[in-house]
Amino acid sequence: MKYFLTLAVCLSVITLTACKEDVAPEVAAQEAEAVMEKAASSDVEPLQVPKIIYQDQLEGAQAESNVEITSIEPAYDNGGRIRKANGEEIFYHLELMLTPKQQQNGMMFREPLLANHGMIFIFEELFTRSFWMKNVFYPLDMLFIGPDGVIHHIEHMAEPQSETMISAAQPSRAVLELNGGEAKARGIAVGDVLVHNAFTSKK
Repeated sequence: MKYFLTLAVCLSVITLTACKEDVAPEVAAQEAEAVMEKAASSDVEPLQVPKIIYQDQLEGAQAESNVEITSIEPAYDNGGRIRKANGEEIFYHLELMLTPKQQQNGMMFREPLLANHGMIFIFEELFTRSFWMKNVFYPLDMLFIGPDGVIHHIEHMAEPQSETMISAAQPSRAVLELNGGEAKARGIAVGDVLVHNAFTSKK
């Protein structure tokens, strides 16, 4: 998945070529569902990280381009809490995407996130952010978050492997990715707050 801080950066990285063979959507969906069911029902270590999968597609993409896609050592912090309008809080372990390389790779060629895990992209500057779903094989929810931690846009069930740009009308300090369907299942909505030390609102 590519993440773009500005339109200029977006245009500069779109040169990554598509995989030689796309995974059929129904196969990808079945695999994603199986992984998520296993994660939800098994005793996994809380900070276990989804690994690189779809190795053939990954190698094909690298062979046809000059872009190196690698598994980057993940960075976690103490996590964050989404505070809903009714006062309920939902805790998530958060994998941090801070560097350009981490943000460029994102969830490409990886398994779905584990239960109660999310991937958060934190940016130094406040800009309108654009994301796409190329080389991601399962749907994601994307939560666009302002500098005060307030969620101002949610993209539900972003389409796997789509090259359509996804953005919010307002500038974002961060974008939180969750497994597709998580936001609706947990009742997370625009106006809820992510309590995390990246934002000015910490209470």
